[in-house]
Amino acid sequence: MLTTAFNRRSVLGLMGAGAASLALPMPGLRAQSLEKINYIFAFPAISTIVANQTSIPKYYGLFEKEGLEVEQNVSSGGASTAIQLVTSGDQQVASGSIDQTLVRAAAGEDLGLTLFYNQIRRNNTTLVTNQDSDVRTIADLRGKTVGVQSLGSAPEKTLRIVLRDNDIDPDTEVTFVAVGIAAQALQALRGGEVDAYVAALGTVSTMEALGEKFHYPEMPAYLRESIGPGLFTRRDMIESHRQQLVGIGRVVAKSTVFVKANPEAAVRIHWHVYPEQVPQGMGFDEALANAVDGLRRQIDLLEFQPNETVRKYGFMSDAAIDQLKRIQGAEAVDSSLYFSNALVDEINDFNVSEMEALAKNFTGV
Repeated sequence: MLTTAFNRRSVLGLMGAGAASLALPMPGLRAQSLEKINYIFAFPAISTIVANQTSIPKYYGLFEKEGLEVEQNVSSGGASTAIQLVTSGDQQVASGSIDQTLVRAAAGEDLGLTLFYNQIRRNNTTLVTNQDSDVRTIADLRGKTVGVQSLGSAPEKTLRIVLRDNDIDPDTEVTFVAVGIAAQALQALRGGEVDAYVAALGTVSTMEALGEKFHYPEMPAYLRESIGPGLFTRRDMIESHRQQLVGIGRVVAKSTVFVKANPEAAVRIHWHVYPEQVPQGMGFDEALANAVDGLRRQIDLLEFQPNETVRKYGFMSDAAIDQLKRIQGAEAVDSSLYFSNALVDEINDFNVSEMEALAKNFTGV
């Protein structure tokens, strides 16, 4: 296989001007010696959807308790930039989809990356339309225009497979248009520039937090059998930084338990840590209700699925990996190179009941 390296200067700027602004260590915890870890999100903005990776760990000092000083960044260039930055070593951990890595591996290019924590426990590709749209099902997309965050994105590729399975040619019978995310994408949908929008559920949920209500055409059941985004790193980091990666995974797992136990508390904490993210133009109670609704959709993806026999945070079954490889056209790729459960047992070495109690006993900020 070919191995690709990236030049630091050519990609670092793609994180965006506000990249380092997510770093907010809790006061009083710096006295101990902390190990610095750069952690990038494979999308251009964070929201309450990732409270289990951002605000809850920061509010309770969970990273610091694992001996880590975590600097979190966002990627204005999406997954491709995050992949580049982790491959080059500028970032040690990324949160997002490894799909592009699989596609390149299938073409003979090994980027040396491994998914070590499966966060989204099924494929999170989500299709939405305006509530009064005549697009009610996948079949109705023939002859229509679909908006995507960027051309070639993982949700677009997944929808292309779904279209083919429904005897619709995605190259000739559907038009894909890049419309970005959040307000920009919402305007394209509202204004009729696109008939539908496909993205990760978290992206759609941030649009719902703006007060929008959508129709959700049903996606095929087999997508529930595939894993979604998670945490990935360079393959050599699994050994060289094992304890640091275990610590990060454990913090995300603990915070996931918290979010599931009390989503409203998670939203309130997130807005306390990031007050600039409180939606404007509506009352606080309405904004809170919208955000909690969106977070509940995300929780559905964080929950263990009915067909899962191993119920450990971060775990990936062979069947779910194989389904993801099929979706990405990467069936021949060696799974052992790109997916690892080596850290899962250590990541799950914490008291779930204590985190549930912490969430349920939350009294406000």
